[in-house]
Amino acid sequence: NQFSGTCQTNIALPAGNYTLSFLLGKNGGSTELMEVSVGSVFSNTITDSLGYPAFVPRTFNFSVLAPTTGTILFEHAGNNNAGYIIDNVS
Repeated sequence: NQFSGTCQTNIALPAGNYTLSFLLGKNGGSTELMEVSVGSVFSNTITDSLGYPAFVPRTFNFSVLAPTTGTILFEHAGNNNAGYIIDNVS
């Protein structure tokens, strides 16, 4: 697919409060969807139809009630010559 992709990494999380932050850029003005998740403890769908002139910060807070393992996942379907760009994930 044109400008599609998945970026993921495995992670172990002790119980506690967490912040997932990253810079988000986008080319094109079509409506886009990107799934962002951390194992089974956090999930969010980012959607918009605007093109970003530069990277913008995105921040999500979530809590882990018991130690767990999972995958930090960014998944964009693409298939339309536009897409999201991520940077500085922490």
